[in-house]
Amino acid sequence: KKKKLNSNSPPAPPPPTPGFLKPDVVFFGDSVPRHRVERCYGAVKASDGLLCIGSSLAVHSAFRFVRAAAEENIPICILNVGKTRAEEGMIQQQQQQQQRKGSRSRSRHDEELYEKLEKLVIKIEAPAGPTLSACVQMLKSSFSSSSSSSSSSSKW
Repeated sequence: KKKKLNSNSPPAPPPPTPGFLKPDVVFFGDSVPRHRVERCYGAVKASDGLLCIGSSLAVHSAFRFVRAAAEENIPICILNVGKTRAEEGMIQQQQQQQQRKGSRSRSRHDEELYEKLEKLVIKIEAPAGPTLSACVQMLKSSFSSSSSSSSSSSKW
C-alpha cells in the first residue's frame, strides 16, 4: 500500500543525478572561481581599509588581496595570533636592505610592495573576540590620519 502524504510531510528528494555533486564552497587546495576573485578585487579597490581576521595569509588566495590593498595605498589591519605572510615579507625586506651588496633575490616590484606594507599594515597579536573593536578603532584612526593629508572623504 502507498502511504498518503499530507501537507506537513517533507518534500520527496529529487531523483539521483549522474556525476559528482559538490557544495558551492572552495576547499583547501581548490581554485577560487575567477568571478569571485574579481569581485573581491573590486571590493578591495572600493574600500577605505582592509581587515584580515584569523589568517596567516600563507596562501595566495588571501595574500593577493592584501597585496592589492597595498598597491592602492589602502590601510590594512591584521588581527591574528602568530606571524603572517605580510610581516614575514617585511622582515625579509629589512634583512635584505641591510645585507644588500650585489645580488637580489626579490624583484623591484616586491621590494616596493613590502615597503608599502611596512607603512600600511597594523598588526594586532591577539585572538579576535574583544580585540576586534580595538582593531576597527585603529583602522579608523589610521584612515583619518591618511585622509587628512588627502582630499578624500571618509566612509567611516
